[in-house]
Amino acid sequence: MPDLERTDSETESQSMSGHGAQPNGGAGPKPDKVPLWARICCCAGLALVAISVVLTFVMGILEDEGFFPSEMELPMKRVDTIALDKEGNIHCHSSWSTRIQIYGPEGRFIRGFYVDNIRRFSIDANQNVSTSVGSTIFSGAKFRTYNWEGKLLREEPYVDEIHDKIFGIGEDKVLGVDKPEATDAAGNSYRIMPFSSISARVEKITPDGKRSVVVSQPLRLILIKAPFPALFYFFLGFSLFCTYKIAKHFHNKKRKQLR
Repeated sequence: MPDLERTDSETESQSMSGHGAQPNGGAGPKPDKVPLWARICCCAGLALVAISVVLTFVMGILEDEGFFPSEMELPMKRVDTIALDKEGNIHCHSSWSTRIQIYGPEGRFIRGFYVDNIRRFSIDANQNVSTSVGSTIFSGAKFRTYNWEGKLLREEPYVDEIHDKIFGIGEDKVLGVDKPEATDAAGNSYRIMPFSSISARVEKITPDGKRSVVVSQPLRLILIKAPFPALFYFFLGFSLFCTYKIAKHFHNKKRKQLR
């Protein structure tokens, strides 16, 4: 009898312990957790959104404040103006940026320096950069001249005579015009290639029609460029986060049906 009672009690305890047991010895996935792939989407989405915010806003603020040294090459935003100096160096500027970056005749980065709200610029025989600055709510239009190292040499109020002397006659005297092309003393033509907001490149065209890309930023700079592809990171991250929320919704709905 004692053996029979012990057998009955063991059978009852085993049935009670196995009632709520999961398959595979209890090693199966817990039903109250969202699938792993959805959690990965959530983490990746939040990370991409954070990266896009840093690239678009934080980097922009640091650049506007002149935080980065002149020897450091930065991602060029949409390049819309180029100019050549007497040594054939290529000066690139974007209306989306406050920095001019200088590249050698073969495209090697030399230096960059910060300017303020310029509309257009030209380079004189002394390698000084003369800029036309648009008017703001705080001040009117003016001219600024910087040396090779980006040091402000002088500032003058806007007058037509100075504009015509620097930029020529018969062009827009208020906002200036973009200069997507430039020509050196040898007759070589330099022009900004299409889609510069994605990949800033400058093409050289020789008098006999031979083409070659002389300015092209490396992939590591293109990937951290704002506003593109930084905005793409934001939308991709937001999409991944929405995928996680949808997966979580259907997971919770399935749990309620199983109860």
